[in-house]
Amino acid sequence: MKLQWTFLRSKLDRRLFGLFLSCAIVPILALSVFSFQRVTQNLRDQSRIRLHQASKATAMVLAQRLSEIETELDEIAHSNPDQASGRVAGPHFLAFASEPVHAATGAPARPASGSLERWGSAEGHLRAGKMLLRTERPGDGDPQIFVEKYIDTVNGRRHITAEIDPDSLFDAFARTTLPSLAEFCVLDEDDRVVAGSLENPRFLDSLARNRPISGQFEWQQDDGRQLGYFWSIFLKPNYHTDHWTIVLSEPVEHVLAPIASFRTIYPPLVVVSVFLVSLLCVNQIRRHLVPLKQLRDGAKRIGERDFGAQISIDSGDEFQELADSFNLMASRIAEQFDSLGRMIDIDRRILSALDRNKVVNILLARIRELYPCEAVSMSLVDPGPPEGLRTQFSLDPEAGSRVVETNGFAPEEIRQLEARPDGLLVDVNEDSPHYLALHRGSGIRQCLLLPLFVRQEVAGVVAFGHEVAAVHDPKRLVYARQIADQTARALANLMTIDENQALAYLDRLTGLPNRLLFRERLEQAVMRASQQQETLVVCLLGLDSFKRINDTLGHDAGDMLLKQVAERALRIIPASSLARIGGDEFAVLLTNPTRIDDPARVARRLLDAIETPFALPGQEAFLTASIGIAVYPEDGLDSDVLLRNSDVAMYHAKERSGNSFQFYAPAMNATASRSLELESDLRRALENGELRLYYQPIVDTDSLEPVSAEALMRWQHPRLGLIAPSEFIPLAEHTGLIVELGKWALMTACSQNTAWQFAGFGPISISVNLSSRQLIGEALLRTVREALDSTGMNPAHLVLELTESMLMAGDEKTLSVLRGLKALGIKLSIDDFGTGYSSLSYLKNFPLDHLKVDRSFLQDVTRSVNDAAITRAIVAMAHSLDLRVVGEGVETEDQLAFLRELRCEAIQGYLISEPLAEDGFVKFLAERVPE
Repeated sequence: MKLQWTFLRSKLDRRLFGLFLSCAIVPILALSVFSFQRVTQNLRDQSRIRLHQASKATAMVLAQRLSEIETELDEIAHSNPDQASGRVAGPHFLAFASEPVHAATGAPARPASGSLERWGSAEGHLRAGKMLLRTERPGDGDPQIFVEKYIDTVNGRRHITAEIDPDSLFDAFARTTLPSLAEFCVLDEDDRVVAGSLENPRFLDSLARNRPISGQFEWQQDDGRQLGYFWSIFLKPNYHTDHWTIVLSEPVEHVLAPIASFRTIYPPLVVVSVFLVSLLCVNQIRRHLVPLKQLRDGAKRIGERDFGAQISIDSGDEFQELADSFNLMASRIAEQFDSLGRMIDIDRRILSALDRNKVVNILLARIRELYPCEAVSMSLVDPGPPEGLRTQFSLDPEAGSRVVETNGFAPEEIRQLEARPDGLLVDVNEDSPHYLALHRGSGIRQCLLLPLFVRQEVAGVVAFGHEVAAVHDPKRLVYARQIADQTARALANLMTIDENQALAYLDRLTGLPNRLLFRERLEQAVMRASQQQETLVVCLLGLDSFKRINDTLGHDAGDMLLKQVAERALRIIPASSLARIGGDEFAVLLTNPTRIDDPARVARRLLDAIETPFALPGQEAFLTASIGIAVYPEDGLDSDVLLRNSDVAMYHAKERSGNSFQFYAPAMNATASRSLELESDLRRALENGELRLYYQPIVDTDSLEPVSAEALMRWQHPRLGLIAPSEFIPLAEHTGLIVELGKWALMTACSQNTAWQFAGFGPISISVNLSSRQLIGEALLRTVREALDSTGMNPAHLVLELTESMLMAGDEKTLSVLRGLKALGIKLSIDDFGTGYSSLSYLKNFPLDHLKVDRSFLQDVTRSVNDAAITRAIVAMAHSLDLRVVGEGVETEDQLAFLRELRCEAIQGYLISEPLAEDGFVKFLAERVPE
């Protein structure tokens, strides 16, 4: 392969070049920077250690020299005790002064110059026999170092003052302890330079006044950066001066001199490295990307379905092997594309065929394009009785095929085919299966059998015949198996289509016409009635509370019951006029009834038939129905309107307790529309603050003083005004919104009761009605606890009212919830007693506190002997069960007198007050509650 100059012409070239270059330069730079920083830091650390040791040694030498000076001062004073002043011989002093100390005052008779200013603070130090060290700087002159001491001589105590020679004090240790090229400086306690080689020290600003004993610092000097180290000598105990500081420094340039050559060599090395890496990158990219580009171009040609172009790479490495593999792959893909195209065309033709014979003909004509063979046959099970086998054989695609009908598959043959779903090789001889008879007579020696599975059962077999034992190509066998599978799916689709066509208009459970067929028949009847000006009646029948059957007895029992309903209806209505159009809904079509009351008579007969008990396994079931009736042309001119109006009439019948029929009336649509409107508005009423609580007083029967109040919900609609509870409460029950409304009512009532208690109205209880939906589950307990905790209300002042139907429908879970409520300390009341089951069993089992006699018994209690007897029995029974009795709907004085006679504890009704808004009830309490 001849390489061409194509470097940096493609994105990959540039990306690889940049990647290789980055991989080389980044490590070099990173390693260089890291090494430079480490070496620099090591050199600085060595300088710090060196200066630290030198400053410490210098400080020790300085301390030793001061000790030598003090010894020499004693020797001079004792050798010539009468010498007053002058120069003295010695290595350390420039001048010397001596004067007697006054015995009475303890002060020198003639203090030396400058000593009187320090005398007050140093007097104790000198009297203790210690040496005083001080420095002076006269004008702009050089600093002077003095020592003073009291020395006892033979002539008495004398005050000795001497000036120290700086050279003798500092030059010696500067020569012996300082590193080469190091400068030093000595600072006194006021940070004034006493001596040193640093003539213009600019480091003083870098030293803190309250600095530690030793430390390192750096500053800028005239000739460059300096690294310094200081060591402080504390002289206070022996010399009455705070401290002297030894400062040593080295030039940064001198410290970092070992790496100066690195800075010079490093840039050329980087340039050379980058150049070498670039050459290597160029060489490798050129060597590898040219064959890659040829492979890329070849892949593009394959994407364009050009499989003939070959890639030629003669590199002797993996690229050449990859090119050879690529060329082989291209040829195989070309072969596969050709086979797949043929298979797709066969598949499309098979799936679009509308009958079994056409599917077989397509397969026999085209299958040898995918699987070469000398003969092919297809044997299919005939679904009609008696079950047989229809075999169609083809030896030459252009000569047509032969058909033979034989017996069906033997059990052993079915087991063989099921055991080898991917293909079975059999020799064609006298013992071969009977459906290969046509192969046997055509000189075929071996057959490959591919079974056809439809709904997991053997529905046929495809046989490929070979004149000699064939070596089967696995790829070709895969294609044949796929076509066989598609043939089986096509047969299954045809079977499904046949079944759907048979069942499209029938209900599978009851065998009655379904909604689709009923609608077609209704449309035809409407068209005929329109042409002949006849009457038409549509009855829609819905079972009442059918969901309860499914929930309690199971769906199997529900299906059995629906079948029995259909059977009973067929005894009254012919199958052509009856249909099941929904889960529990049936439709009846009456064409041109002869009598005006025929729809009513038919509806009544259907209701009576359904009302008869149904026999289910192990028990009887009782059921009722509701029927809605719409008449053509009065109630609608097309099928959709008639069905919709009969549905409206049916639901109107359900709302009237069911087990009845109802003719459609236009007002029903208005009622249904208003119900839908109210349902939509009710969902927003709570968040919009449209709901109110009214309170009807409950008073003591004897004193007529308020003891409680029943919270009654009202809806102040922004457009429709005040809506009665009888209209929106059932709607809330039906939609499930009653749970949220009940929670709001409970929270509001508890909050209001707490406000009454704080206002000083005494222990007034509050009664809140519960819905049956609220009793389901443990949510009610959480709601009550939340209401009591959030409002701080005393649980003894809360009464929850339940109806008889709620208790009678309750189970152990309901009893558990009621016991949980009692455990919280609240009271439970049975409301509207006498209108439901009036069973003593639930009064005994449930933890009740109050019983409210329904108003229906009190309306005629003074005129009806029966109502009076029932009321007496209810009150007596309640008292015997230790229940507190409240009379509802008290409107006359006679009713009040009757309840007082029965010793009923409390009453409620319009005789006392109608339900009041919050401010009205507060006014009522203020008037009735005693001071």
